Amino acid sequence: MGWTTDPELAELFRVELTERSERLVDGARAMIEGRLDAETSGVMLREGHTIKGTGRVMGFVAISVAGERLESTWRTVQAGERAGTEVLGQALETVSLQLIPALEGDPETGSTALTDALAALESALSSREPSGIVGYESPAQQSSSVAPTTFEDYSIDSGPAYRQETTPMFDVADSADTKPEPAEYRVAMEREPDPSRPLAHTMMGSSGTGRARDLDHHVPTSTKAPIEVEAHSLGGLVGALEKWEATDSVTVNAGQLYSLIGAAASLRIDVEALSSDLEVGSPHEGALGIVHDAAVALREEALELASAPLSRILRPLSQLVGYLSRKTEKEITLTIEGGEIHVDRQVSELLAEPLRHLIVNAVEHGIESAYERTAAGKSHIAQIRIAAHMADDVVVIEISDDGRGIDWQAVEQMGRDGGHLAGDATEPALRSLLFSQGTSTSDSDTDLVGEGSGLAQLRAVVERLYGALELESADGAGTKIRLTVPMSRVLQRAHLVRSAGRQWGVPASEVTEILDMSDAVVETDNGRSELVHGSHRLPLLSLAEAMGLPKSAEPTAILVLVGPLGPFAISVAEVVATREVAARSLKPMLDGPDYLTGAAMLGGGAVALILDTSSLLEHADNNDNAPMNSVLVVDDSLGVREVLGGVLAADGWLVDAVSGMTEALEQLEGGSYDAVVVDYDMPEADGVETAQAIRTIRPEIPIVLLSGVARAEDHERALAAGVDLCLQKGSGEREGLGTTLRNLIKSRLMEPTQ
Repeated sequence: MGWTTDPELAELFRVELTERSERLVDGARAMIEGRLDAETSGVMLREGHTIKGTGRVMGFVAISVAGERLESTWRTVQAGERAGTEVLGQALETVSLQLIPALEGDPETGSTALTDALAALESALSSREPSGIVGYESPAQQSSSVAPTTFEDYSIDSGPAYRQETTPMFDVADSADTKPEPAEYRVAMEREPDPSRPLAHTMMGSSGTGRARDLDHHVPTSTKAPIEVEAHSLGGLVGALEKWEATDSVTVNAGQLYSLIGAAASLRIDVEALSSDLEVGSPHEGALGIVHDAAVALREEALELASAPLSRILRPLSQLVGYLSRKTEKEITLTIEGGEIHVDRQVSELLAEPLRHLIVNAVEHGIESAYERTAAGKSHIAQIRIAAHMADDVVVIEISDDGRGIDWQAVEQMGRDGGHLAGDATEPALRSLLFSQGTSTSDSDTDLVGEGSGLAQLRAVVERLYGALELESADGAGTKIRLTVPMSRVLQRAHLVRSAGRQWGVPASEVTEILDMSDAVVETDNGRSELVHGSHRLPLLSLAEAMGLPKSAEPTAILVLVGPLGPFAISVAEVVATREVAARSLKPMLDGPDYLTGAAMLGGGAVALILDTSSLLEHADNNDNAPMNSVLVVDDSLGVREVLGGVLAADGWLVDAVSGMTEALEQLEGGSYDAVVVDYDMPEADGVETAQAIRTIRPEIPIVLLSGVARAEDHERALAAGVDLCLQKGSGEREGLGTTLRNLIKSRLMEPTQ
């Protein structure tokens, strides 16, 4: 969410940007005139850094990108890696002068003049000789005669996500809902500004009544000292390369980088699965161990390239609090801890926007006016705290305030007025309302409140990260939201459980305890089961029954979980293992219930679907127990059979799965099915031949053919053979496969009989 349309906040941003751009112009002119010193270049570096962060918070993406480029350029000058030439100074001056005019342009793309100024800066940086910038004229003339380029060349927030030649049924990594994955990252020594000179400790001027202090003590991302080398020796050559590796930065494609991370993670999982099948003392043990270690090292190196400190998304929030406190006339102190923790950029990029929403919610809903706080015996200065810490393989981020807490009566009234709450106002029901789209209990008409999408967006992001979300609130004492997310989205730790005859994955971040069923105290009241857990009584549901599937075995274990709806428990037939898995996103064609959030690659072709248990808890309350259709899945891949079978089962289908044509014909002759899903590329007989054989015994049954390699002529051949519909496994079909099959069944029933 950007606040570019809020006149007051936009004006505050303009005033600050004007001051900072004027200082940047002065620094550039010092370079032009040959009077630049280290202190000035350090100030310029920090000005660019702050503009990058503030522009990002306020929604001025183009200005944020320009700030990032100014910061990185001044960093190389301050470090002595680049000379401060007249040509470079002219380019830096031109970019700095175009920051304010760019405010009148599109927030995402800025202005043509700013784009051209950035192109001129790139030209100056790539030039080996100070021969002048093509198209540069004096700043007074404000000319932009550089050959035009596109702003996307500099954008850190645009570009394609993962791409590959084939069309799999699940992706290595998908982009954020609210913004595309960055097309490029600059990696290596992207150092933060001097930690001894903190940025924006006080964003408030003497004209404002509010104040915001950033108390984050930043730890540098690297402490590696410059390497002294001797250029006349072989050792000097090697040393020079080491110095380049330690000090320079290169541009890499984010999609390719995450493809590499995903491939390394999958390789590790597959090697571990293969190793588990080897006999003790096998001569292949040593070789597999070497491959495993290499895969781990490759993944760690790639993740390091893709990681960034949390301060990248946390520091700008101090500017945001400064703006909001001035606008709302509330005095607020923001404390940030743990900014030095490095996480995968995919994780931080997904969290950045929801964190801004949480800050706005805290200021608008939670923090009282100074008068109210004083009357309640509180300090007139409110406190907001963001604290991050690592725990095992996850990062925990807590956002807390000392405001009034959540008004649950207002949440209930809002739910009843909107027709979203008809029954009892139980705690899970109220929490579900709070984290639903369009929920806002504010009675003020302000640009800050928005449409009540902040907490819903936060929940969706945490689900996509296979993390956990908890909320604590006390009347008059404030609110705390705790996010537990993995350090990397690609490799996850999951509990593999069996229920309804299938294996499922539950993110380990959601589980606080696993109990043996024989040791659990379970009580039933009015048909609802509860787990007596210490001093609490937690809702207990069967995993199979919550999904509307028939039980295949009695439960033997209970998982105690946390989530936005509060603590609860689920019973499962078996806890198979707890292990790391390579996580993949499901393609749109596999869209089913919202509690299916991805696929866990287990190695050796085995796959388990990943569940979001909080969404499952909501689904259980709305389970209508409608009659189930039956489908036969025909695919030679075990993993694909598991994914298709799991998705369709969770979507209300009775599923059988076989590996080829012979088994399919046997199943169809001995059982009753409403539809068939068949893969195109199979060794015994391809999907078209299989469909032809099926038509000889079941001419009326709907058949859907799935393919990742079939060509247009193959689809024509399939349709001629009696296939009802051909779908690409990697297609962007808007309807899920279950819905598509139901529509085909309905169409068949409506056809006139011969």
